Amino acid sequence: MLRMFNRWFGYGLGAGAANAVFGGGLPEAGGEARGPIRMRTEAEIRADEKRYDEDARRLDAEDAARK
Repeated sequence: MLRMFNRWFGYGLGAGAANAVFGGGLPEAGGEARGPIRMRTEAEIRADEKRYDEDARRLDAEDAARK
């Protein structure tokens, strides 16, 4: 009986129902990845890291100003 439910939730209509009920779409949950995977250059990655660091510094400064 358990194997039947495993198969039903693993394939077809059952997989869609399981994704809707249990919040599928997460790669580790067996669903599909959210959004396409895009190859990026090292320059793009470094620019993103720089932007994240600037945002972190700005947020830390805002937090310090509130205290």
